Amino acid sequence: MHVRAVIYLLPALALALPSVASADAAARRELRAIANELHRYDVGGGTQDLLRRLTDVIARSEGADSREARFLRAVAASDMVLISHGQGRSRLRADVAGALGVEADRLVPFLQQELASLDMGVYADVAGDCAWALEAVERRLDDPRFLHDGSGERRDVLYVNAVVDALGQPDETAQLSALGETVCAEGEANCAASAFSESGQRAIGALREANAALSRLERISETGEPLLASLAALVAVDGAVLRSSAIRPTPSVPLEMGVHGVGSRGTEASSDVVFVVDASGIRYSHVPTVRIARGEVVLEATASPALPAWGSIPFRDDGRAAVMPYDALIAPLEAVSREVPGARVGLAASSGVPSIQISRVLLSMVRAGMSGPALLGRGQSGELRSLPVELRMGDDQSQPVELFVRMGGYTLERRGRSLDIPRVRDEAGLHFDVAALERAARDHGDSPAALRYMGVVEWGVVLDAAFHLRSEPGDLHLVLY
Repeated sequence: MHVRAVIYLLPALALALPSVASADAAARRELRAIANELHRYDVGGGTQDLLRRLTDVIARSEGADSREARFLRAVAASDMVLISHGQGRSRLRADVAGALGVEADRLVPFLQQELASLDMGVYADVAGDCAWALEAVERRLDDPRFLHDGSGERRDVLYVNAVVDALGQPDETAQLSALGETVCAEGEANCAASAFSESGQRAIGALREANAALSRLERISETGEPLLASLAALVAVDGAVLRSSAIRPTPSVPLEMGVHGVGSRGTEASSDVVFVVDASGIRYSHVPTVRIARGEVVLEATASPALPAWGSIPFRDDGRAAVMPYDALIAPLEAVSREVPGARVGLAASSGVPSIQISRVLLSMVRAGMSGPALLGRGQSGELRSLPVELRMGDDQSQPVELFVRMGGYTLERRGRSLDIPRVRDEAGLHFDVAALERAARDHGDSPAALRYMGVVEWGVVLDAAFHLRSEPGDLHLVLY
């Protein structure tokens, strides 16, 4: 039940109840007058005056009249706290506390105690919603999952505001993911959002729920509900931002594509187009944006194929051992590049592809006019994880930290000193010692680094070296020679 409906109902309830504990007709008339005035909150001082008048009514009434006056006061004061949060009016809280005769730092505990004592009968739903909203504001919304526990228009106002605040942030997907639920049911076939990572699906879920919450607020605002009347400007601005924004969730790749795994290293990919190289060819797909259109959450792509669909470019090895572009790839890659000029490109590959093949594909992309691709690997939940690199040619690319990946292990050059990290053998067999590499690289923090590798080394080994050398985005040069 909305606040306005409760406010209009209270005087009728008071008149219908037997006059057992309260015979103060003047207090009852005053209560009715105040209830009629609370059709809209006045942050300029009018509502604070009503709070003082309600305190006076409470002091000289009993029974049903006293409960109704306490309810009106607690709801109005709680909503004023919410308004102060939404409109950035820090002084308003102090004004409300003064109107109630409590210390400013005791305002919220006082209101929570009042609402808890009124959580019954016709008051229960609104009292519970107000108590939840106070708790959410006191937490400063630092626990996004708490927003799933609320209900009613107060929760919807805070939820929409939290989603809008997350839009456009550097960690947009992560923030939205914390607010949303997955949109693909377990075992659901043909769910378009399955083309995105689990976090991406939850980010889409946050958009969808925020849109639903906004629609509910718009319907309720037509009834003249006092809180929404006071927050109309905030809701309108949040709604405009929500319905004009687009996100690009992290894409996911099926396990059967064989993309080399990098665990939780790097960052979730934000590529516009993704390429996956294996021994037979190149598969690619454009990553759509997700936005609200016509009241629904939709996937929009400016080029095709777009996830969840994939296109393919046949691959024929010309047998050359030199690091040079594949002539046969230039034309099809140019066609893809023209679809979305300046697109952010990500390159993933199967583990066993020889690294010389990847070097040549990278050069082919650059020759076709694409921006230098970020390196992509498969994360623990199937999401693509990214590591940006700069492509360099030749032996003259000197950096403070230089790593060479050879068949027998790693050679790390640091301040003119060379450290060999040979492959190690354990129960799983012979493998590259990425743990030792990471320990050695950690000593040099974010110093620019260069990564070279033998062409016969499998790409999975090179990718592991890159992601362990720079587990977070940094200045990493990938040297092709």
